Amino acid sequence: MSKKTLPMLKTSTMKNCITLLFLLTAINLHAKHSLKIALSKISGDYASNNYVKFIQKHLPEAECINLYDKPLSELPAILQSCSGFVLTGGEDVNPARFGQAEQISLCQIDEKRDTLEFMAIQMADEIGLPILGICRGEQILNVAYGGTLIADIPLLHKSDVQVKHKDTANNNLPHAIHLDKTSLLYQITGKRQGEVNSAHHQAIDKVAMGFKASAFAKDGIIEAIERENPKGKPFFLAVQWHPERWQSKYFSDKIGKRFAKAVRKAQKVI
Repeated sequence: MSKKTLPMLKTSTMKNCITLLFLLTAINLHAKHSLKIALSKISGDYASNNYVKFIQKHLPEAECINLYDKPLSELPAILQSCSGFVLTGGEDVNPARFGQAEQISLCQIDEKRDTLEFMAIQMADEIGLPILGICRGEQILNVAYGGTLIADIPLLHKSDVQVKHKDTANNNLPHAIHLDKTSLLYQITGKRQGEVNSAHHQAIDKVAMGFKASAFAKDGIIEAIERENPKGKPFFLAVQWHPERWQSKYFSDKIGKRFAKAVRKAQKVI
């Protein structure tokens, strides 16, 4: 068809097309960011952060919100707008918060983070958000609900079996775990045992009331906790390892997929 025979769009029609295109673009952008996940702390560059990549692998449409950068006064509104909450790894929980202030010299703490996370955990629980805890996240969840920690495994945990849980030269130090066959974690993974990565010197000691240990290292260290009676309650799983940087179908991908399923069920469109 020659240029002479091409139909000419009327100005009003062209304006309508542009308006429609603009509206469709706005709708697409809104849909892309309508699902929000709160993260207790995102370090470094957003796009390259391992936790963000882990979440967006299983929830590509999710926007991750860094609570650590937000004023405490904004936490209620932010969490109300979110469909899930992930507590990430990082510094030690202040031992004074679980009755062991004398162990402070063994720890590297961040009081701002402890305060923020304690508040956020309470709010997320009241709202009924699906919760996933990772490494420090597992530990502070246990403390927030009344449990205690081993302030330093090498000094304070006695076992006939030696398992190395931290190596400064290897943030993915592997070791074996075994799972409780009655647990949610077993339902998710389908595995009674496996291998996970490890980078921690603290661990859960006394499990908080209402929760149970669902995975253990060979030296008895608790590697995961979950609700004792999860029926009718929001998703809750906390693991000592780092699924966001562990290449495992069972102990990374399946956990991410189950969390994503719970988040989509709880999804809030803003």
